[in-house]
Amino acid sequence: MRFKLVQNPDFIYFLYEYNQSYRPVAMNRPHSPDPDPTWFGEAVGKWEGDTLVIDAIGFNDRAWLDPIGQPRSESLHLVEHWRRVDHDTLVNDLTIDDPVAYTKPWNGQLTFKLDHSGDLHESIYTATDELRFKNDILNKQKENQSGK
Repeated sequence: MRFKLVQNPDFIYFLYEYNQSYRPVAMNRPHSPDPDPTWFGEAVGKWEGDTLVIDAIGFNDRAWLDPIGQPRSESLHLVEHWRRVDHDTLVNDLTIDDPVAYTKPWNGQLTFKLDHSGDLHESIYTATDELRFKNDILNKQKENQSGK
């Protein structure tokens, strides 16, 4: 996943190459009392030393948690700790808490390497592409369950 970060005093924006979408993170303020469910949820952030802590709620249930099809619900609460471990490496330690989709909270870690080209390219996927991908995942799961 290729992305860029853009920061101003009130927001940090994640600009994603995939579908040319963006994720705003409002800085140093609380969540809305009742956020409308959205694809990226409502994210608020703060700096703790050199770590960006993002707390996100208000997700819709129309997407998977990740590209391999793990579910999520409108109850998802995501907490991320972004830190730069060296010049070329960003690490995101995250906690997923979704009592509708999972029996208990769980942790994960994503590592990103700096792309020195610096350019994002147009990358648009259609509903047909998404449906084909989902069907491939479901078919693979059925094969695994049937022992093929």
